[in-house]
Amino acid sequence: MNAKRILFLAILMAMSFTLAAQNSTNKYLIKSAIITFKNNGAFLGNTGGTSQKETLWFDDYGKKETKLRVEDSEVKLLGMKKKKHEETLEIRNGDNYWHIDLIAKTGTHSSMADMEKNMQGLAQSTGLEGKFDKYKGKSEEEAMKLFIKDNGGTYHGKVTFLGKECMDYTMLGTRQYMYKRIVLKAFLTDGSVTIEATSFKENVPVPADKFKVPAGISIEEQPTNGFDIDALMQGMNGEEGEASSGDDGETFPSGITLSEFKAIIKNVKPIGYKLAATMEEDGEQNATWMKSDNNDAFAIVAQGAKVYDKCKNGEWEMEPGVNVEKVDEVMVNGRKALIFRVIHDDEGIPSLGIILQKKSSDLSIFIAGSPNSTKEFLISIAKSLTL
Repeated sequence: MNAKRILFLAILMAMSFTLAAQNSTNKYLIKSAIITFKNNGAFLGNTGGTSQKETLWFDDYGKKETKLRVEDSEVKLLGMKKKKHEETLEIRNGDNYWHIDLIAKTGTHSSMADMEKNMQGLAQSTGLEGKFDKYKGKSEEEAMKLFIKDNGGTYHGKVTFLGKECMDYTMLGTRQYMYKRIVLKAFLTDGSVTIEATSFKENVPVPADKFKVPAGISIEEQPTNGFDIDALMQGMNGEEGEASSGDDGETFPSGITLSEFKAIIKNVKPIGYKLAATMEEDGEQNATWMKSDNNDAFAIVAQGAKVYDKCKNGEWEMEPGVNVEKVDEVMVNGRKALIFRVIHDDEGIPSLGIILQKKSSDLSIFIAGSPNSTKEFLISIAKSLTL
């Protein structure tokens, strides 16, 4: 489970889908630009952080676009811990879209039509308003105000940033400054995450080779109507199979589908929290909820039944250096459930979790809390599961 990816999608996705529904088919309202960003943050109880540099080139109002992203991250969140260095390139040229791993020198090619369809589906899975036709025929500012209102946000007016007059609004707990459909700054309302442009060159010549795949990259074609959304999320996807272990710790495929998982969590609606996203990874399913003020979060994960006994016996290593220990055994809706503590070998802050087992299938459901989550809160979440 990589909650960092979920969060950044939730931050940036808010603006990615209403724009295509306007009268203009252009992605941006200026012809070309070269923009550099510096992004960083620690969030949602994560004691690690992310340092990311990004350069955006676009031309023809966004019909040609390339993003180069260099990222170093250390994630310690909800019992997970991982260090990563990534260099990725995303290229759009007409209807062609490439997602490239510059370190592995591999990538995928698909159509923009497929990508946009899948991204709209992912946006709706986060709870964003998906009926985009309603914004047609309205001015840019009118459509934005309506979209923000529809998604529980607040429009604050205008703000000047990097010398540009930007729309200023808050949505999904994230304040954003947007200029000509380009988000120049985004930050959580507690200031813990920032995505900030550091330079902006508007309407400048952009070399044509910026929109071409670099030499030496092995490209895999994605089938029509089969764009792999996980490629966009930078390698989050895995394949179902036997339990595995390694640098990322042990994983145990749950044996259920994402639709079945969504049915299990459909009644999880704690006051003050909003579902950020649900997804599959390595044959497991997970969902993350964020508190409205972004100072707390929890996740629910479906894994194989072996996790329950491993947790009970103190044998489960979530990640290298991240272990769990049994705290208590309680009854939840007539089922035994384990309360466990997540312990980091280093300075990570301990947190609580609860795990239940569905005896009729090879399935365990665990709820991982943040350091602020109490035993009583986790039990109340467990009671709302449909098992």
